[in-house]
Amino acid sequence: MLSILGNRDTISRINGIPNVFPTWASIRGNWLNINACSSSYVADTLADLDPADGSWVEKRTYNSCGSRGAFVEYLIINGGHNVPNTGRCTAPPVVCNALGSINNDIDPSVEIWNFFNSGLVTSLEKEIAKEKELTLYPNPSKELLFMEIENPILSRIQIFNSQGRLLWDKEEVPSSIDVSALPNGAYFLKISNSKGVQSKRFMVVH
Repeated sequence: MLSILGNRDTISRINGIPNVFPTWASIRGNWLNINACSSSYVADTLADLDPADGSWVEKRTYNSCGSRGAFVEYLIINGGHNVPNTGRCTAPPVVCNALGSINNDIDPSVEIWNFFNSGLVTSLEKEIAKEKELTLYPNPSKELLFMEIENPILSRIQIFNSQGRLLWDKEEVPSSIDVSALPNGAYFLKISNSKGVQSKRFMVVH
C-alpha cells in the first residue's frame, strides 16, 4: 500500500467528515491490518526542492510487514488537494485557495514506480504467481459473484471495501459469494494461504 496525501487537503480531509467520510487514521489502520504491518514507522524528511511551494514531504515506511505486504506513506506537510509536481495553480484564485498548496518536491509517478520495484511487494507474488490467476465473474456483479482459481489451497477469503474495512471473512473456498446486500461501489477480494496473498478488485452495481 502506498499513499500520498496533504495534511491541509480541505476536500479529502485527513481528519475526515463526520458521518460522511472516515479519518485517514482509521483508513490507515485498516490497511496496516490488511498488510500485517505494525503501527510504528521510520520517518524521513525528503529534500525541500521547491521552498516556494510552502510545503515539504515526510516519508513514512511502516515496520514489520513481513512477506504479506508493505505500507509507505508520503505525508505532504501544508499540502493541499492537488496532485504533487503539477506546477502552479492556474485556476481562478478562489479555486486555487480551496485546493491548497501544490507540492513540487516529489513526482508521484516516480514514487509509485520505485515502490513497486523496491522489492517490498514482490514477495507477495512469488508463490501465488505459480497458480492460475484468480478470476471473478460477473464483474461488475449485483447478486452472485463467482470465483475460479486452480488448485485453491486457501486458508482465508476476505472482502474489503474501498476504505479498507473488512466486510466478509471466511476460512473456506466457496464457488460463489452473495454480494446482493453490498452497496454499489468498488471492493477487494483477498485470498491467502501460507505461500502468499492475492487480491482482486470487483464492482457491485445494482
